[in-house]
Amino acid sequence: MLVEAGIALGVGLTSRSSSLQAFGIESIIELIAGGVLLRRLVLEWRARRRSVIADEERIKRVERRASRIVGWALYALAS
Repeated sequence: MLVEAGIALGVGLTSRSSSLQAFGIESIIELIAGGVLLRRLVLEWRARRRSVIADEERIKRVERRASRIVGWALYALAS
């Protein structure tokens, strides 16, 4: 997705194509949302692997933060 965004933005800027630029921005938004969700899943996997109960509150905080960030990313994508 990073290569896709870079190419779309680069070609869009040089050719002054607003649709290619929008496609590049959309790819960046999707990349951010995917990265946030991946980080959340990795954190939960590590906590479950160690069986640490104290990490439950941290997992919940990360879950709420990830939900907010992805929600805003999807809102930006729809705009």
